[in-house]
Amino acid sequence: MGGIVSSADPTAPSNHGQRLFIAVDIDSAVKAKLLQCQGCQSVLDDAALRWSRADQLHLTLAYLGPQPCGCLDSLVEQLSLRLKNHRSFTLQIDHISSFPRRRPKVLVAQCINSSALESLYRSVHTAVRDAGLVIPPPPHHFHPHITLARLKCGSTLDLNLPLHLSMSVSVVTLFHSDLTPERAIHTAVQRLKLVDQ
Repeated sequence: MGGIVSSADPTAPSNHGQRLFIAVDIDSAVKAKLLQCQGCQSVLDDAALRWSRADQLHLTLAYLGPQPCGCLDSLVEQLSLRLKNHRSFTLQIDHISSFPRRRPKVLVAQCINSSALESLYRSVHTAVRDAGLVIPPPPHHFHPHITLARLKCGSTLDLNLPLHLSMSVSVVTLFHSDLTPERAIHTAVQRLKLVDQ
């Protein structure tokens, strides 16, 4: 059965709002493969890239932005309700490209938007709405991807490299993100397990 597999992080901020997002964490084997792509920076011509660290690799399902800490109980309750009937599934990662195509800002590993992934995405957004949270409007179309690097201002990049990776998705994670001058630090607040196949 699905359900909560960890409680809220006791070190998470308790008196102030926190910047939240909901994502699929990437397993260690796939992270290792994705990080190998950083070794091809020398062939990316004039692109100036700021590479993601291993602990920053994830597939975002919903960006919530800053939210009051008091929303967590309701949000976790709604996520648990909406995800309890979702079965685990296989995520396919099929190429690396710059994104978006016009004026790219990031280098990403593009994922195939299967019916299971699309359904999970919609359920997560329904849970957020039912929890009463006001969030930034999501894009018109879901483009599942894992951000590998960010392009520095003024850089250009046109890249499309085939990639054949897959992993099992069995957990959805609620994260809070702390912005520091060096990087964003993501901490898991709650992990919610999908139903085993």
